[in-house]
Amino acid sequence: MLTRLSAPKFLLIAFALISIVFLSACSGDPSYSQFAITPEGAKPVDPLFREFYDLLGGQNFLGPAISPLFRYGDHKYQYVQAGVMEYNPNATPSERFRMSPLGLDMGIYEPPVPQPEQSDQAYIDGHVIYNGFVSTYRKLGGARFVGRPLTEVHYNANLKRYEQYFENLGFYWMESDAPEVIYLLAYGSWKCADACKYLDMSDAVVDLPKSPPSVDNQFREVVSRLGSSFTGFVLSDPYQATDGQVEQIYENIVLVADVANPSRVSFRSLPGSLGILPEPLVAANNVQGMVFWPLDGDLGHNVPQVFYDYITLHGGIEVSGPPIGELGMAGDRLFRQCFANYCLDYHMRDNVAESMRIRPAPLGQHYRDLFYKAHQNTNFIETQSLGAISLQVWERYPLISSEQNQEIGASIFEGSSPLKSIEPILYLTMPDGDQKASYFPPTGDDGQTFVILEPIPAKNGTLIPYQVCISSLTNEIFCVRDSFLIWFNP
Repeated sequence: MLTRLSAPKFLLIAFALISIVFLSACSGDPSYSQFAITPEGAKPVDPLFREFYDLLGGQNFLGPAISPLFRYGDHKYQYVQAGVMEYNPNATPSERFRMSPLGLDMGIYEPPVPQPEQSDQAYIDGHVIYNGFVSTYRKLGGARFVGRPLTEVHYNANLKRYEQYFENLGFYWMESDAPEVIYLLAYGSWKCADACKYLDMSDAVVDLPKSPPSVDNQFREVVSRLGSSFTGFVLSDPYQATDGQVEQIYENIVLVADVANPSRVSFRSLPGSLGILPEPLVAANNVQGMVFWPLDGDLGHNVPQVFYDYITLHGGIEVSGPPIGELGMAGDRLFRQCFANYCLDYHMRDNVAESMRIRPAPLGQHYRDLFYKAHQNTNFIETQSLGAISLQVWERYPLISSEQNQEIGASIFEGSSPLKSIEPILYLTMPDGDQKASYFPPTGDDGQTFVILEPIPAKNGTLIPYQVCISSLTNEIFCVRDSFLIWFNP
């Protein structure tokens, strides 16, 4: 089976294959004077893109250019930290310049959410644009240059920022900054990676796994109904938990499907699984702004009205479960109250937007670290057909010199389960046209295997095709083709 070259690799190889010619700062063009001092590894913005670059905010917003101009077919491209500028000479004059849709390569498309009742919220193609990002989105030309939203806004607990992904650009806001200080995620640096020498992304780094998991079909309706801003990003593939049920982990919740009835979806008790124990029941405190939630006669727990309203808007008690404790402090100006299935946080910092003050606590990462069974022991010998088999291949270096060892990797799954004890065959086409065949080591418990190649002597620009093949007991053959490029030679 032949796989098409992915968009990230196509741009990387086009960037390296085509002769790269760019003007120096000494060319006499006064617009280059500001690049006399540039960050290490940055490049001059090509004159073709200068006006477009400045229109979108220049270096202060898009970041520096991190590659020279390069071509693929009739189109011309140049990487900047925030994305890839693209010129199409065959388009109408008003459509010739755009930002390439790098967000589509990240694998993070989320299901649409219902249109909000509030008329003042920007709702585009099934997603709500975070109020703090709307002004910047419009200033940058909206869908024309930013693209359509791919996700809801998310809180990144690792980097302490709010982020939202669009087709062409991504926005983020650091919680320590003033609400109006909005930045662009480093889409360009993420995609160009080692092929671009400028990698100083600071807080703008795209914080996503290489191959992010996707919402499983059996959970898609629930995620769509509750909204991905409630569930958070997917953190795992679906897998069989120790109780025999199939579960999938999200940033804020864990969804569970009944093996006997997959359409029956419930919620794992996330706080309880992490050792957050129920507190003793108390009497109503009769404090204004609090709602008493009775659990045993006159005893229960006191819940802030704003939490009660949030729970009502996000599936009610069937999703949250009853409260298991009182409101308490969980950090600097951070209040938290836990319910049977998730915990809610209230952020009191002055610079937090009102719409983001209440959100589920991101406990899913901790749960995944403790319980995710990434290694399923399934033997390929038990599989008689390749119909459900997924084979993925990759190389460590899309561009590599003739002095480096290349590493080729393969992962083999049946459905969501990794297959062990498989020995794929690698067919490598050398620069002189000869083909070399070799076996990978058997796949491990994670379904993965790797092989190290000797350095390949070749000139810069030499494409090295390869394919990885597996076969079943019925002699069905399944192959995936890919390639890498010899580059960086002196």
